[in-house]
Formats: sequence, structure tokens, C-alpha cells
Amino acid sequence: DMTVDLPFLKVGAKYKLLGRSSAPRYQYDDDSWNGNEIRKKFVLSENSALYSRLCGVADSACTYPSTVTLTEDIVCYDKECEVETIRVVQVAPDVFYEYVRRPCVHLAFFDDAKEVFAGSAARMCAHPSSLVATKTCCPGGASGSSEIDCIYHGELVSYSKNEAHCTAGNICPTGTGNIVRRSKCQGHVNYNEGSPRYNHFHWTSGSCTIKIKVLLDGMIALIHEPETATNVVRYVQNSVGNMNWFHVAWPRDEYVGDELFPTIDNECGEGTCTLQRDDTCLCDVVVENSEGFTAAPSDATEILSKLKIGAFPPQYFGVCGNDPNTAKYDCGTDLGNDVFVYHLAGQGYTQDSIFKLPDETDEFLHFGAAYQSGANEGLVYLKNLVSDITIGDYSTSTYFSPPARKPLTMRNPVLFHDLVKPEIRDSHYEIDAVIHHLTSHPNAPPFISNILIQHFGISNPSPGFIERVATAYKEGKYELEGGGTTFGDGKFSSLDATVAAILLDQEALAVKLDADPAYGGIKEPIIKVLQFMRAMEYTPTNHDRNMYPKLS
Repeated sequence: DMTVDLPFLKVGAKYKLLGRSSAPRYQYDDDSWNGNEIRKKFVLSENSALYSRLCGVADSACTYPSTVTLTEDIVCYDKECEVETIRVVQVAPDVFYEYVRRPCVHLAFFDDAKEVFAGSAARMCAHPSSLVATKTCCPGGASGSSEIDCIYHGELVSYSKNEAHCTAGNICPTGTGNIVRRSKCQGHVNYNEGSPRYNHFHWTSGSCTIKIKVLLDGMIALIHEPETATNVVRYVQNSVGNMNWFHVAWPRDEYVGDELFPTIDNECGEGTCTLQRDDTCLCDVVVENSEGFTAAPSDATEILSKLKIGAFPPQYFGVCGNDPNTAKYDCGTDLGNDVFVYHLAGQGYTQDSIFKLPDETDEFLHFGAAYQSGANEGLVYLKNLVSDITIGDYSTSTYFSPPARKPLTMRNPVLFHDLVKPEIRDSHYEIDAVIHHLTSHPNAPPFISNILIQHFGISNPSPGFIERVATAYKEGKYELEGGGTTFGDGKFSSLDATVAAILLDQEALAVKLDADPAYGGIKEPIIKVLQFMRAMEYTPTNHDRNMYPKLS
């Protein structure tokens, strides 16, 4: 994973005013923490640059803006330098701000997963670089004295941060189920099977494996197998209680066209996967990460066709340069046509290389805007990583091997939610992604244009009319014939440009078309019936069984 130090202090970081409440709106905290003075808050020092931005001083007094977006990187101060991220910060006794992290996706399958546990009731897999578990040490081993430490309640850290905190190898081992001492951070030991958003997980040194369970209809579920495989969280356990089923694009048979996947009918690929009692197939998963490009690509189109995983702008990692001791990334290489590539300092093409290119297709515009400001506007950054998964054990069976069939290899699915710590913030991002994916599809402009034209009273617009409106929708501007007035802001899906193209088009203004019986708006059937009944002065009676009793 490509991690950024102190992302909450980087340009583009967003903070929203909570007022007197310390309960976040886009993340989950225990309700008992709000207003509880015993719970440790992250209080900003008045000497902090972040405090200055959130205070919003005017006339020697804080104004506390409702939303603050950092326009430049700022330097950490005091406790800000000790944490990996923040959730809610206190600026004044009754003033709190919530840090709203940028949209970010996670790969569903990954290597080197670690076992995390919540109380004594549940355990599952977590990515070691994800900020999803607490700082927890076990000097006495799995059954001995153990303790949670935190700078503020709700603090989450990566595995490496926890490892550095637990000196002398005192990381909790696999199988740890109880936290004995938690006086510093009371309230962190919690597991709620029905509401996983309230869970508090803790790191262990135990390993963890992620597998796939395949249903008869081809849907799959993620299965977590911790090193201590007892009390696995229900929604990732190998049981009927697993609830995270979803569709994937299985390879298809070249001759018949049927999807190829392991089922009870083919004995789970003749042993490629393991047949289970509930007639499902449990499959091993091999993650294969590789460089998308090992040399300069020909153009932006080739990059977009191959790379699908976004990246932070290189400047987020600090100053650029070729010395790895002073810089993480070099200052970039111009590949032509506004395409640049940035490599790790002193290295060539690797999986961590970053491509910068214009966002001409608008495929990434919405999420790019969340990262962008100033010089980054209208650009997209892609990581030089192709992550695929191969499903099943091919050392025991050749059922899914050429020439008879295809290997079960596909793109590694991405998730907005981290299953260890789901947040309402990521639900918003995921819904936005679906909507943007639909509206940026090539078929969307003509489809939306046709519907809008119909709602403006022309039920059967000509193909030319639809094309002209769709062009205005895509280009974000519409210019009157003969020059002169231009409508729209030049951005994709501009409503000003689209409406102007509908109302001012030659087909909409042509008086002669009024004589065409096929021109104009066709009334909907229900409208026709209602208007006819009103024209007949229909009056309902007590015994009337008409389905439209109220027409007044």
C-alpha cells in the first residue's frame, strides 16, 4: 500500500465543524464517549498550525468556519507528530472538528494479513498498513497482563506503529482474547456482532489467510482464517452466517459462453477447491501484483486501459529528488502530451511509480476533485500496479487449465469499506462512485439527453437533436448558432449547457414542426384518463369502485 505520513496535515485535508458535540458524523464512536470528560480527547495546542486554520481568526477572535480545507501542507506540532491519523479534534472547550478522510479503496485480497481480535468474542484479518486497530501490548503473553494505550480515545494505528510501541517483542500473540488492563483507554474493549461499526479491534502477531467461498450461482464471499481459527467474526467466517456475498466476472467458455467457476456439479473443479457440506466450494486465493508498465507507455489511452488503481499526487510525499535519503519520489519525467511519470527516488519503473495524466474522459473527475486543489485540478494520478487473483489450487488439479478451460484469474476486487472498521464516510464515497460510474458511461449523455428532451415536451426527438444536446452535456458548454452567447461552465454534465441546448435548438424553435402530427409531447396514459374523467365531470359515489376516487 502507498501510505502518506500525517495525511490530516496535507493539502486538501478536510475538517467539518461538529459544534459542542464530540461525536463524529462520518465515523462511529461509542455514544457514551460524547460529553464524557473521562474519555481522552485530542486537544490542539494554540501553537499548532492546524489550530490556527480551524480557529479562523478574524479581528483577534476565532470564527470557527463550518468547513476547513487545507490549501497547503502544514507542519505537525506536539501530539500531532505522534499519531498516524485523527478522528475528532478539540479546538476550544466546546468546539470540535471532525477530520473527513479522502476517499480511498482497499484491495479485497492481500498477502501478509495479520490477525486482529475484539475482546474475547471475535477475530479476523487486517492489512498490516491499515489504521484499523489499537495500540495493544501483551508483556505476559496471550493469557498474561495486557494493556491498551492511546493518545486519544478512538486512536487507530497500523501494525508497524503497534510493533514499535510494544518494546521487547511484547506484541500480543495469536489467540489473545482478553485485555486485562485498560485504565488509560477504558471503553476500547468492545465487540457487537449485530453492529460491527462499534467494534474495537487490537493487533496480534498472528498470521491470517483470506479465501473465497463460491455459491452454486457463482456468487462469492470473503472468508477469513486467522491463525487461531476460533470465534471468527460472523460476516467473514466459513458458515451460513457469512453475509458479504457479491458477484464477480468469471471467465467464460470460448465455445458455449457459460461462466467457468467451481461448483458441486464439477466437484469444485475436480479438486481445484474444497467441496463443503453446504454444497459450496472453498478456494485458496493467490494474489499476483505486478508492474503495469516496465517502460514508458505510448500514450494516456494505454495507461487508462491498463491501470485502475489511483494514487496520491507525488507532492504528498514531501520534497522531490533523486536521493532516497532525502526524498521519496523523483521530480517526474515528461512523457509528452501532458503525461508524467514519477518514480521512487533513484529507481525506475516499479509498482509504486505514479502516472499523472489529464482526466479527459471524466472517469476520475469526482474523486480526483477530492484530492485536488490548484495545479492538480483536472488531473488523475494512477499507481503503476496491476493486482490480479488466481482462485484455486492448480497443483492438485488441472481442471481450469488450457486448452480445455481458462484459469480462474481476475482483477483483485476493490472495496471502499475496510471490513475491520466500516465507516459511514466510506458508504457515502461508495454510493458517489456508483453514481459517477453510471453518469460517466459513454451511453449516459445520449440517454440523459433523450429523457430531458422528452420532459421538455418533445416525445420523439430526432437523432440529430439528441446528439447536439448530448454534445453540450459532455463538453459542458453550448454556443448559439452564429456565435455570441455561450452557456455552461465547460465542465462535464453542465446543466446550464444541457438545458440551453434543448430550449434553443433549431428543432425546438422551428414553428413548422407544429404541423407534424408526430411532433410534440405524448401524454402519459394515466394523464389522458384523468383529463377525460375531469372533462366528463366525473363525481364519485359511495358505491363507486373506480380506482380514481379523488379527482378534484
